[in-house]
Amino acid sequence: MSFINFIWNYLKSSKKILIIAPIFMILEVVGDLLQPYLTQKIIDEGIAYGNKGLVLKFGTIMAIVAVFGLCCGIINTILATIVSQNFGTILREDGFNKVQHLSFKNLDKLNPSNIVVRLTNDINQLQNFVLMSLRILIRSPLMFIGSLVMAIITSKELSPIIFILTAFIIILLYLIIKKSYPVFLDTQVSLDKLNVIIKENFSAIRTVKAFVAEGKEEDKFNEKSMDLMKKNIKSSRIVALIIPMLMLSINMGIIFILWFGGNLAYNGGIAVGAIVAFINYLLQLMFSLIIAGMLLMTVSRALVSGKRVRELLNEEPDIKEDKNPVHKENLSGNIEFKHVFFKYEDSDKEWVLKDISFTAKNGDTVGIVGATGAGKTTLVELIPRFYDATKGEVLIDNINVKKYKEKTLRNNMSIVLQRALLFSGTIRTNIEQGKEDASLEDIRNAAKASQAHEFIERFEERYDSVVYQKGSNLSGGQKQRVSIARGLVKTPSVLILDDSTSALDAKSEELVKQALNKEFDDTTCFIVAQKISSVIDADKILVLDNGVLTGLGNHDELLKNNKIYNEIYKSQIGKEG
Repeated sequence: MSFINFIWNYLKSSKKILIIAPIFMILEVVGDLLQPYLTQKIIDEGIAYGNKGLVLKFGTIMAIVAVFGLCCGIINTILATIVSQNFGTILREDGFNKVQHLSFKNLDKLNPSNIVVRLTNDINQLQNFVLMSLRILIRSPLMFIGSLVMAIITSKELSPIIFILTAFIIILLYLIIKKSYPVFLDTQVSLDKLNVIIKENFSAIRTVKAFVAEGKEEDKFNEKSMDLMKKNIKSSRIVALIIPMLMLSINMGIIFILWFGGNLAYNGGIAVGAIVAFINYLLQLMFSLIIAGMLLMTVSRALVSGKRVRELLNEEPDIKEDKNPVHKENLSGNIEFKHVFFKYEDSDKEWVLKDISFTAKNGDTVGIVGATGAGKTTLVELIPRFYDATKGEVLIDNINVKKYKEKTLRNNMSIVLQRALLFSGTIRTNIEQGKEDASLEDIRNAAKASQAHEFIERFEERYDSVVYQKGSNLSGGQKQRVSIARGLVKTPSVLILDDSTSALDAKSEELVKQALNKEFDDTTCFIVAQKISSVIDADKILVLDNGVLTGLGNHDELLKNNKIYNEIYKSQIGKEG
């Protein structure tokens, strides 16, 4: 899709305004073009002959035309603003909706910080382009053609000066814009890099402070900031060339007009008022070119931003739904992995998971243990199709997960991540995310099961207590309990707990396990854990080592037969087991 078609697709909803706005712009331009003509009349027919009545008459007409043009310009600007704001809103909504439907693999490739820049800065650039286009794209050509025609009518003898100046300025603008495009593209890349550092630093500010790494982070930031500054200065230098070069051209044009026009006037070939009118038309023509040049600079930025936004909108989701997906309200939760291999990129040499096979029946509790980087989280992320297996099959109720309707699959699951990310709002709204129609009783029961109810009741507003961004006003343990409650508020067929009790004390963790066994006995539960104590009572435990399933069985079986499990157990609990 071309840039113009892309822009037009988002302007279609404002067709009526797009028809009306140019009418006011045309009227404004006509008013501007009449001013030099009226000035000529006042000088040549009024002032030259001392006719005060005629001066007053044409002066009044000039004032009326000026006010009329002003009103038309204001209306056009208001309409252009409405169109550009509507354009930006629709485009931003489409971009955000696109991100919501991208897979983890897509998001890994695009980078969240990069996406933020595309949805904010890049769309703002496009919005500005639309606003300027509706004001200038119509005005500038009309003013250019109109002033050129009026200048020729006023004095054919002086017209060659305008043609020469116009050709020179057009060539100049072309060269400047051609040079500016790659510079603006480079500037956007530098801005992306700076945003990545800002996001990473703010996300890990506690780690930075804990390791007294402020200086190092400041150096990294300053390096990227200086790079962006240099790129901005470079692009500003290019922009800065336009006005001085054009003003020089205009002033030289006026000098030539006064020189040749003065000679013509001396010989009676042209009236003084005509020279004044001709200079005014020259100024109108030149300023229309200057404005067009500024618009073209905006176009250069908009082309870069448009390309980046289209890349986001055209990103094909890695996870695609089957053409005839299976839709079942309730899944039993029988899960089977059949010779599953996985790597994040096809080009990667190392497999993250290698030939994983196991089954889990409805109601089973499956523990997953292993060293950091063993592939535990990756394995459970294949069940809700956050990623797809590179080879092999993941089956639920004997149907490949790829065959299910995505909404069906995930509606039957609850996932509680290790990093308990809460949203701005209240405790209640955060838990409600797990079940849209959850009653207060459902929320309380989930909070009781996650051991969150007790501390929530101590808050003055209880379940309506405000939660700051990312839950920054709650402790790590409190955030995890609210996060677990969010996962338990509905009764899922499959529950995935990805090391989600790591911030809980032993007593609270045990109470959560008891609640799960009591309230969710028909739910297939996967518990990813670093601690053996978290999975010791599981029906079966998977032991992963560098993506390989090295052990499968219950605690007692693995303790006897699996060296890796035995070593983990002894290092955590002791030899008495």
